[in-house]
Amino acid sequence: MEPEFVSSQCGTRKLVINGFTYVCQRKGERRTHWRCDRYQKDKCRATALTENGKVHIKHATHNHPANTSIFVSKRLYSKLKMAMLQSSESVPEIIRRVLSMNNEEAAIAKLPTFETLCNSMRKFRAKVQQARANQATDPSVFSVFSVDPRLSSTNNDLYNASSAEESFGINIDGLNLSNIAEFNSGSAGTRFDEPIMEDVVATSSTSQAGDKADNSEMMEYKVFENAKTQLENWERKQLCNVRKIAESSISRRSIMAMFSNNDEPNNSSNEYYNSCTYAELVQYRQLEIPFLIEFLTKAFTELSHLEKDIKVSIFKNFAPYFWLIEIGYSSINFETGSRRLIVSMLRYVDSVCLPDFLEKKKSSEKLMSSFCELFDGIHEHIVVPMQSMKILEGEFALLVALLLSESGAKLDSNDDLVAIRDNVLREIESYYRFNNIECYAFRIAALVRMTFFVMELRKQFSSQMEEISVDNVFEVAPFF
Repeated sequence: MEPEFVSSQCGTRKLVINGFTYVCQRKGERRTHWRCDRYQKDKCRATALTENGKVHIKHATHNHPANTSIFVSKRLYSKLKMAMLQSSESVPEIIRRVLSMNNEEAAIAKLPTFETLCNSMRKFRAKVQQARANQATDPSVFSVFSVDPRLSSTNNDLYNASSAEESFGINIDGLNLSNIAEFNSGSAGTRFDEPIMEDVVATSSTSQAGDKADNSEMMEYKVFENAKTQLENWERKQLCNVRKIAESSISRRSIMAMFSNNDEPNNSSNEYYNSCTYAELVQYRQLEIPFLIEFLTKAFTELSHLEKDIKVSIFKNFAPYFWLIEIGYSSINFETGSRRLIVSMLRYVDSVCLPDFLEKKKSSEKLMSSFCELFDGIHEHIVVPMQSMKILEGEFALLVALLLSESGAKLDSNDDLVAIRDNVLREIESYYRFNNIECYAFRIAALVRMTFFVMELRKQFSSQMEEISVDNVFEVAPFF
């Protein structure tokens, strides 16, 4: 039978079978085990499991009667909440529309008054909006990226009074150098280009001469040194987070492993590429996005019969698309948060390019401008849409499949890629049903729009980077 789900008042997902409700007991890779939600209260031992969108009853004997009317009202509540998530209409209009489409009088009879229902749905919508606001990327994140004023200076010595290890070209709004921990919690602070000792200097200027002035200078020095140490520690931690994305096993080694032919002689000049084996995928299955590794493994296994040159061609076209959407997806789901992740990525690229660009002011300005435009585009066309639709794992897999089919659009073997895309499109329908999602046409349309913008972002950024003598870290060539 097809599973039906409802949500509790706390948002817990429950399985409903013949008027009985079940809560999740444990979740495996393919199966989810459920037990009666009155397990604690009535010691009911009824259990069930769901697999591939189907329900299998393990122990069907309940020691209490079913309550069909409560289930019907809960299902109606779930429809109301889903409508709240999918529509921007006023609360009364949504409630009237949902109730008019519902013919179950028993469920409507169980509902509270219309006014109470409106108040409840308003609170629900407010909680959802607050949750999205807490998770969403701050739209001002891209206003904090600006070319360092020293780059536009006529003085060729870009770092006349700065440390040789200091990164250039980045101003991070919201980072207080005297308290790095505040930035991690989202507190506001000073900009990099603002004097971090402004308050201390102002205090010092109003103090008396002698020992008080010396103490103020010593305090200024200590605070500066402490801030510098904290900043270095923070940068080191962020650099690790960035490398998980910029050079992660998911983004490079694992996908390279999928395209490597272990049974062919090692005739490529790239030792790193040929050293990757398909068996390495097993080693990396517990990474940040295990469902994606499983999906990519399945997809690329279906391309194993293609010649190596064709597989490499597909890989070179597909990998940059994948890395761009992975940044957006990771900024939503990883604990680093999109603001810090994007800032860190820009700092990472900046620090890599620093030795070669200290004396090339115009190239440096172009480089920073190009990256700012790229991240602005990622935010507007990838991160924000993903946040708005609260993208699901299956939907991200569909987005990958769409980009994969586009990667080989000009190849004779494109039929294989189209077949993968069509299979995922068929599977996504049952995926939506399993997750109790209705009116999903607009969600698929949003993924198609994202596919178009990802391709345009990659094309635009590649053309910009061709004018700059630096490796494009979002292309495959530098890693071969």
